[in-house]
Amino acid sequence: MVLLCVRPLAAADYLRAAAPYIGKTPVVIDCCGTKRVVCEACFPLAKEYGFTVYAADLWSDPAENRAFFDRMGLARDRIIPVKADAAALPFEKEFFDYE
Repeated sequence: MVLLCVRPLAAADYLRAAAPYIGKTPVVIDCCGTKRVVCEACFPLAKEYGFTVYAADLWSDPAENRAFFDRMGLARDRIIPVKADAAALPFEKEFFDYE
């Protein structure tokens, strides 16, 4: 699991450098908020390298974000909008456990 919890440009730069090493099983959780700079950088990388991005945003409606992602042509199984506070992510304890 990769948590992006920095300024959007730093998150985009980090993910560009790390994407080839993340693999297909792990997930990336964007806790920067669904910012255009993060979306434009992260989502093509997720498509290219096969990892899944959970786009966590406390202030945006997930349905609106889904429509935005759809307009960008992003795969629904790779980009998942979540309404969440980065300090209290709403995932069950073992949600991201992979064998």
